[in-house]
Amino acid sequence: MTDTPPAPSFEDVIDRLDELVLRVVRIELICRDIVKRMEDLMVTVQDVQAKADQELAQITAEKDLVAAVKSVVDNQNAKLAALQAQITQLQSLQVITPADLQKLSDTIDSILQADTANAAVVSAAVAAGTGTAPAA
Repeated sequence: MTDTPPAPSFEDVIDRLDELVLRVVRIELICRDIVKRMEDLMVTVQDVQAKADQELAQITAEKDLVAAVKSVVDNQNAKLAALQAQITQLQSLQVITPADLQKLSDTIDSILQADTANAAVVSAAVAAGTGTAPAA
């Protein structure tokens, strides 16, 4: 015959239940800690996504600004080329006096100097990563 172990006492059952309750409480605390860490991680991921979205919007806006500046420069160059063609035509027709030619040349030089100065301002602003207000 096999011996059956004696039935545990009531106190033993209560002690065992207390141990189980403590383990369940510890597991619950660990689970809460894991959930908290996951929530913190999600906030961090959402913050990074928001910053990335903001950076993309800024780069897109800068791309539009760069395109606008390029358009202004291209238009300025086209206007200067048109002026040069008109001067060449006037010279070939011999309808421009040396004084008028000098005045026109001085004006074009002033345009080029202003254009170069503006280009330097734009280049400095782009290098600094900031915009500047146009000079009054």
